[in-house]
Amino acid sequence: MQVIDTPALSSTRWIKAAFQLLRQQPIGWLGLMAAWLLVSLFIMIVPFIGLSTMHLLQPAFFAGFMLACRDQEAGKPVRPAHLFAAFHLGHRTIRSLLMIGAVGLLIGTLMGLALAGMGTPLEFARDPNGLPDLQAINIAMKGKEWLVILGFFLTLLQMGIFWFAPPLLAFKPMPPSHALRWSFFAFLSNFMPMILFAVMMLGSFFLAAFSLIGLILWMPILAISNYTSYQTVFRE
Repeated sequence: MQVIDTPALSSTRWIKAAFQLLRQQPIGWLGLMAAWLLVSLFIMIVPFIGLSTMHLLQPAFFAGFMLACRDQEAGKPVRPAHLFAAFHLGHRTIRSLLMIGAVGLLIGTLMGLALAGMGTPLEFARDPNGLPDLQAINIAMKGKEWLVILGFFLTLLQMGIFWFAPPLLAFKPMPPSHALRWSFFAFLSNFMPMILFAVMMLGSFFLAAFSLIGLILWMPILAISNYTSYQTVFRE
């Protein structure tokens, strides 16, 4: 297996290819995304362990998205059942995916605690409608704008470590440590396209957040981009 150094603008091709796959089977992908949201929300409401369990399962769910992409390219339909497709890959692969989720949860928790120690609130105040109170956020973050930049780059680093792990484990069973090393190496080798991809997806998220339709389209493009970027970066 070989990692390809791709040009910075290749990230735009990842998104374009993801949109093309979505356009070919929009109902199937929207159904799969709806199943993902419903299952994730259902797990999250479980007392005490819900949120942690949801984070543990996300790599397995994304591996299911990768299998859905491969099946679509083979002429098969995308179905909500693809959400659990990775659970048919064998105990060793599922264990690796769960370990990836556990490592991600640990790193995310440590990052949150580190930022909180530097002055970022763990949770922002909310208005009477339950939405984040923008005025309270501005007051809390005044003079700490650099923490937003630091948080972005830490999040980007975390994404780089884990981004390619689900497709690697879905298509080429390996120990979780190997998947993380390959993923991080691919991230470093494609640092500029990954940064551009993160900026474009973050910007499109804020634009999509103004409408429900926008968010409905944004989520499958993010999921499918995991597959299209993997196809570009990794070669036999």
